[in-house]
Parts: sequence; structure tokens; C-alpha cells
Amino acid sequence: MDEEQVERLRQAGEWLSKYGETLYGLRGGPVIADRWGGTTYRDNIVYVHILEWEKDQITFEIPGNTMEKWKVISGGKAELTEENGTFSISVPIPERDSIDTILKLTFAEPIVWEGCKGRENDVYGLADGLKEE
Repeated sequence: MDEEQVERLRQAGEWLSKYGETLYGLRGGPVIADRWGGTTYRDNIVYVHILEWEKDQITFEIPGNTMEKWKVISGGKAELTEENGTFSISVPIPERDSIDTILKLTFAEPIVWEGCKGRENDVYGLADGLKEE
């Protein structure tokens, strides 16, 4: 490996040690990835990863659940509003992370997505651990 590749791997390792909780052991969803980024989830937690700011506001839907709290975990400040399951997030330009602005949303009930009638029973997020309720 050349020095540039080693440096990129080091940077990726640093990022994962800081934000790995937003990826490891989670599933993609419940919001389908878009140009701005995407989401990951497990149980009642959804992580919003905003990679590209084409607009000043990101809007998506997570219907049928009540958000209890939220926070920006990548640092900085954000504004989040929710109305009838439609979420809008805006982050001032100086507060945006240069790689990935990450918000953690905590809901009252576990997230159910893709019409799954079971609950995820698999820590690896492979969707092969669904059990009927």
C-alpha cells in the first residue's frame, strides 16, 4: 500500500471509532437513501447521515411512531421539526460536519419497516432474525 492509502485507512478507522455506533449492528432504513444521505436503525433508534447538502433543509418521512428525543452526535447545532411523521432538518453551514452530519432520533416504539410483521432478532442486521409477534 502506498502512503495515501494508509492515510485513508487511518482516517476511516478514526471515524469508525468515533461514530461506529451509527453503523455497526444496524440495518439500512427506514428511510430509503437519497442524494443527501440515508438512515440506519435498530430497535427504536434511527441515525440520520447527511452527506450532501443540495438544499438547506432535508425532509423525509417516518410515519406511525412518536419521536421522543433527538440530538446531533457529530457536533454542531441543528433544527429539527416533525409534523405527522414528516421530519425536516436544517443545519447552519458552519455547523455541518465536512464528511457526515449525524443525528440520533429516539422513538417511543421499535421501528418497523418494509412491511415486516416481526421484530428484528439479529444483532448483525441481516434481516434473517425476524420472528413473528
